[in-house]
Amino acid sequence: HRRPPARIDAVGQRLLRCKVQRHGRTHRRAAVLGGVLALRWILLFVVLGGQELFVRVGHKPDDVRRAVLVFGVAQLATTNANTFAALLHASRTVGRLAVINVITKLLWAACMAAALVMGAPLELLALSFLVSESVRAALLFSLAKPRFDLSLRVDVQAVRDALRTQMRLDKRVV
Repeated sequence: HRRPPARIDAVGQRLLRCKVQRHGRTHRRAAVLGGVLALRWILLFVVLGGQELFVRVGHKPDDVRRAVLVFGVAQLATTNANTFAALLHASRTVGRLAVINVITKLLWAACMAAALVMGAPLELLALSFLVSESVRAALLFSLAKPRFDLSLRVDVQAVRDALRTQMRLDKRVV
């Protein structure tokens, strides 16, 4: 009796985790990773465009508009960092992952404290989140890259195949 796979919120995380655990073909995994990251960038621009429209229609101040854009990009960094963390979890490589998580949270807290003490504008508070999550994503990628021989190339066919496989898994779970 097979237990259904766990749900993971971010786009592609479960798919990549599934590839690591079940298939293990490095060149396919790397191609899927590049495709997932490329799709995220495309979706980011769509979402940021919608946010910009919403903020402008709502006649929000410019500092709010800039903060919304920075938080949007920071969300992409967070999602990517969580994907790399999911890969490391799947391979049971969590020691350094925990250290990186703590260090980047301390970095975020230090940036926030400095911005608050200096009376920085709203967008700089958002920037502290972007900086800490970008550092986290970069560190986790550098940790996962040699472990899984990852590259950032895009293989459209590999992404299509992986998405089809994922959709079949989702239908069985439902």
